Amino acid sequence: MAKENLDFERKSEIITILKKEYSSTNFKKLARERFGSAAPLYVRLSRYAVEADKLNIFLVAVNSRKRAPVYLPVPKAVRTILKIRYIKTNKNIEKMTGFCSNVITKKPYTFHFNEAYSALSNLPRADYPEYAEIDGSKYNGKEMKFLKESRYITLKKSRIKNSKILFSITRKGQHLIDKTLGKLFDYPDCCITAFIKKTGRRKSAADAVKKIVKVSDVPEYAKFGLGEDFLPYYPCSKNCKRSIGLAADIKDYMNFVSAK
Repeated sequence: MAKENLDFERKSEIITILKKEYSSTNFKKLARERFGSAAPLYVRLSRYAVEADKLNIFLVAVNSRKRAPVYLPVPKAVRTILKIRYIKTNKNIEKMTGFCSNVITKKPYTFHFNEAYSALSNLPRADYPEYAEIDGSKYNGKEMKFLKESRYITLKKSRIKNSKILFSITRKGQHLIDKTLGKLFDYPDCCITAFIKKTGRRKSAADAVKKIVKVSDVPEYAKFGLGEDFLPYYPCSKNCKRSIGLAADIKDYMNFVSAK
């Protein structure tokens, strides 16, 4: 049997496993847990989160990506059959990754933080340009001093009497976060570098969600957490070889799913 047929059968088998193990997902319950409401909009967003997870699990299972984020706990049966596992990482990682709960990998992997990122990941999440409060009982002055002197954050005191110290992550700090998470999620190094060069400060996550959910007819690729180029990140160019290969595997997955 040709290698292409073997690949086809293996991919089909993996998608069948994912479809079976996620078939009993209670999306209303999931919406209430994630968004505090089971309104149709939030049920739809919960469905999209699950579809993005299934795609990422597939990509790791077929060795298209070394590691990928998942937004919900992966069923134990899926992890056992596909031999994927959660990586060991800082418990505060999700504070810097929005809704992401875990990162999956096929092989044992431990992610090591440098000192600056470890300190940043311990701060409460703050979407630019808002300042966030620092609870002095949880964060020591040494960390704050280190981050400020390294110009990863700016600090100020609120004008309100007896208020807590406020902080905002600087562009330098945001770039460190982008680089670290890009490597964590196994995006191509060239694409990570290009993204950091092109972007300044991100808009708030809330604004990004609003833009998506206002669209009456969500494109198929968006339901899987992808952009127009069928990638979960911004490619450095249209000629990026690794991005082209990944997009091809993603399109294969979407074709398999639509055909079943």
